[in-house]
Amino acid sequence: MYVHQTIQRPFGVNVFGSCVVRVKPDFATLSFAVTCTAEKPADAFAGTRKAAEDIRAFLARSDVGSNDLQSSRATLRQAMRGYGDKLEYLGYQAKASFVVHLRDLDRLEQVLAGVVEAGADVIDGVELRTSKLAEVRGQARVRAIAAARRKAEAYAAAAEVVLGKVVHIEDVNPDDLKSRRGHGADLDLTDDEAAGDAAAYDPGAIEVSAAVMVGFQLERDKPYRSGF
Repeated sequence: MYVHQTIQRPFGVNVFGSCVVRVKPDFATLSFAVTCTAEKPADAFAGTRKAAEDIRAFLARSDVGSNDLQSSRATLRQAMRGYGDKLEYLGYQAKASFVVHLRDLDRLEQVLAGVVEAGADVIDGVELRTSKLAEVRGQARVRAIAAARRKAEAYAAAAEVVLGKVVHIEDVNPDDLKSRRGHGADLDLTDDEAAGDAAAYDPGAIEVSAAVMVGFQLERDKPYRSGF
């Protein structure tokens, strides 16, 4: 993966800095749905409505509050099976979708099993999340800037020049960099400090990334003093 130079007119030193902060999740988002296929639309709606009511009743018994539950109105489509000349018409399928925010992660397996037993037949996904996302992302951005400065200082020392003030900061979307890893050299977003994090070795931790391009002036009129 190559990070392209975005400064067309050189002015000093332009470096890439990144950081990955790992944090333990404190809630989960469950996305699932219930479907019912019947010959007549009314019967499909009725079956879906019954299963949706059973799911809501189970979640209420499981102390999932109304603020942590969102559900859609039932939709309808034609149900088909197979393809080409083997396409078979099955009738109509009604579908209602649910999203649940589960605050107690110790009950994750119980709730997932319960909604399936209550009638959910489509599990769209289970995402572990953190309520401190904004705070952690801010930490990652600060550490990405620090990583860029360390890199720039190393370049300046090797070139026997003095690093000046910051003149350019450009935010980089780390997700774009990750998606392109297979098209070039591997890019590790983790900075040197991250290895000391307690959560760095937790396979269940959430990764929050930040990346930045930073431009520094070079103070050519100051004498270089080696720090080595």
